[in-house]
Amino acid sequence: LNMGKKDIAFVQKLIADHMRPSNLTKSGNVTQRAALKFFREIGELTPYQIILSMGDWKSYEKLRCNPQAGPKNQYKTAQKMIEDYFIVKNYKPPKKIIDGNIIMKTFKLKPGPWVGDLLSAVAEKQAQKKINDTKEALNYLKTKLTAIYKKYKLKS
Repeated sequence: LNMGKKDIAFVQKLIADHMRPSNLTKSGNVTQRAALKFFREIGELTPYQIILSMGDWKSYEKLRCNPQAGPKNQYKTAQKMIEDYFIVKNYKPPKKIIDGNIIMKTFKLKPGPWVGDLLSAVAEKQAQKKINDTKEALNYLKTKLTAIYKKYKLKS
């Protein structure tokens, strides 16, 4: 076909993974975790990969090889996945309002995985727009400390 190396790699990737959207959407319910893993592994080819699979499903309808109602649900799920892909791709995380050093200093903690857990808890609340500044973050973290001490068997 006289294609360049990039075009060949593009087509090879599409062909290699052409069944993944079908397997993922057959149930009609794709978990957020599964969708994010798919987006991460397929990358920028995600919309093309899903559209290729949708075309594949359509060919089965015309051949009447698959008379079940399943493909209609797959189309809806696949369309939702494409929308979700662009939401994830264009997501800009909010500005950091706290860091591990502030947490360790304020709560007299040593470095460890618990600091990451606390930072993740703040990031989640910040994404939900329930926390807006460092003071609110520290107040929220006070409520999480008991669980962290218990989880990691830390001395208070």
